[in-house]
Amino acid sequence: MKNFDRDKEYISEEKIREERLKAAIETAETANRIKSEFINRISHDIRTPLNTILGMTDLAVTYIDDKNRVQDCLKKISFAGNQLLSLINKILDVNKIESGGVNLTECETNLSDIIDDVLEIINPQVSTKKHTLEIKIHPLAHEDILGDSMCIKEVFMNFLSNAVKYTNDGGKIVMEISEKESHIKGKTCYEFIFRDNGIGMEEEFVKHIFDPFLRAENVGHKLVEGNGLGMAIAKNIVQKMDGDIKVKSVLGQGSEFTVTIHLKYCEKSYKKFEKMSVLIVDDMEVSVLNQLKNAGIYCDICKNAKEAVKLVETIHQTGKNYNLILCDSKYYRETVRKLKERINGKTEIFVQMSCDWQEQNETEKVESCRFLMKPLFCSKIYRLLEEAVHTETMDNVENSEQEKDSLEESRKMTAVTEEICRPQKPDFSECRVLIVEDNDLNLEIACEIIKTTGAEVETAENGLEALKKLENTPPDYFDLIFMDIRMPKMDGYMVANEIRNFAREDIRKIPIIAMTANAFADDITKSKAAGMNDHIAKPLKMNLIFQTMEKWLSHKVIDEYRKSIL
Repeated sequence: MKNFDRDKEYISEEKIREERLKAAIETAETANRIKSEFINRISHDIRTPLNTILGMTDLAVTYIDDKNRVQDCLKKISFAGNQLLSLINKILDVNKIESGGVNLTECETNLSDIIDDVLEIINPQVSTKKHTLEIKIHPLAHEDILGDSMCIKEVFMNFLSNAVKYTNDGGKIVMEISEKESHIKGKTCYEFIFRDNGIGMEEEFVKHIFDPFLRAENVGHKLVEGNGLGMAIAKNIVQKMDGDIKVKSVLGQGSEFTVTIHLKYCEKSYKKFEKMSVLIVDDMEVSVLNQLKNAGIYCDICKNAKEAVKLVETIHQTGKNYNLILCDSKYYRETVRKLKERINGKTEIFVQMSCDWQEQNETEKVESCRFLMKPLFCSKIYRLLEEAVHTETMDNVENSEQEKDSLEESRKMTAVTEEICRPQKPDFSECRVLIVEDNDLNLEIACEIIKTTGAEVETAENGLEALKKLENTPPDYFDLIFMDIRMPKMDGYMVANEIRNFAREDIRKIPIIAMTANAFADDITKSKAAGMNDHIAKPLKMNLIFQTMEKWLSHKVIDEYRKSIL
C-alpha cells in the first residue's frame, strides 16, 4: 500500500512538472512569436521614413532647379529624419526598460514650457486632421517643478499623438491639467487626463496595452504608424515618478487616459510684482485669476473689446494704467487700435493670445507685437511682467541671425545635392501604372518618381479601392501595378491573389510589383506565392524602379529608347 502511495505521489509530482514545463514552453514560444512579429514590424517602420528620406532626396535632385519643390522635399526629409530618430530612441528606451536601466534626471523646469513644447509639435498634426484640441487648466499652485522635462514630454506626446492618430478627421481631443495633494512628503501630485472621441479599443486589448512590442490593428481603420513601444515606455516613466496610468476605452466611442505623477516643486517669490496690474480680454474661462491675486497682482477680466476699452479709459482717468494687457486674438486688433487712439503715450504692454499656432507666424509677419500661446499659465504672465519691470523692448537681431544661418544651411544642402548623380530616366509615356499605397508620403514619392518617366499614374489607398478601380476599367487599361503589402482592409497578398483570380483575363495578366518595407527573404517568397511578379524593398531607389519598369514594360518602350540602352 505504501509503495502504491509513493508511486501515486511520484506520478502526481511528475504530472505537475510536465504541466509547468509545458506552460514555460508556451510562454517562451509566445514571447518569441511576439518578438519575431515586432522585428518584422520594426523593420517595416524603419524603412518607411528611410523611404521618404531617400525618395525625397532623389526628387530634390530631379527638380534641383525648382526652388519650391526642393524646399518641400527638404522639409519632408527633415520630418522623416525626426521620425526615424524618435523610433531609434524608443527602441533604445524599451531595451532600457527590459534591463531596468531607465534613470530620470531632476532639473528645474516649468510646466507651461513643457506644455508649449508639446503643443508646438502636436498642433500641426492636429491641424492636418482638422481636430479640435482643448487644453483645460485647473488652478495650479506650483508651475515650477523639479523633474525630467524630456521624459514628461515623451509621456505627453505618446498620449496626444495616439489620440490624433486614432481619432477620425474632425474629432475632439481634450487634455486636462490639475494639481492635487501628494501623499509623498516634499512633492505635489499632478493629474493629466487625455480624452478623445476616436475609434477606441476592445476590452481585451486594453488589458495588454502596456505590454512591449504590442500594437493594435483595428480592422477597417486606416493603418497608422506605430511600433507598440510608446505605451510601455510611458508606463515605465510614470512609475519612476511614483505615478500611475488608468485607462478607459469603448470601441467606437473613444479613450481616456488618466496620468498621475508626483514631483518636487520650487517655491518662488513674486513679491516684486505686487501692486502691478493686468487686464485680460477673453470670453473664455480664465483659471489663473486666484493665483495672480495671491501674488499681490491686481487683475481685471473683460469679455470683449468694447468692455476693455471702457475699463482702461476709466482706470486712466484715475491717473493709473495697466502694466500688461492680454487680448485674445479675436479682440486684439480692435482693442489695441481703439486704445492707442485714446491713451497715446501710455506704457501698457500689449500681448496677443491665441491657441492657433499658425496665427503666431502670420501675426509676426504683419506686425511686431508680442504673442502668447494659450493655454494661459501664471508663469507666462510673470515673465511678461518682468519685461514691464525692466521696460525692455524686443528686437529682431536674433531672428535675423537665425535666418542667415538657415539660408547658409540651405545653400550647403543645395551644394550637396548638386554633386549627386541624377538617375537616367527612361520613357514610358505609352504606359499606365496603378499604385496601391496607404501612406501619403510614400504614395507621393512613388507617383513623382514614376511620373518622371512619362507614364500616366493612378492611385488607390487600399486593396478594396484597387479592386474596384480595376473592375471598372476598360480592357487593357493598366500596364503595371505597384502594390504595398501592409494596408488596411486587405493586405497586398490578398489583393494580388484576388487579381490573379479575376474574371477578366487582361486583369489577371497585369504584372504586379510588391513595393514594400517588408524586406526579408520570406517576404519575397510570400509576395511571389500570392501571384506578384517582382519585389522592390523600401526605401525606394529611382534606378531600381526604372529597371523594374523596363523589365516588365519592355514591349511598351519606344524604339528610340530601346536602341539607346542596347
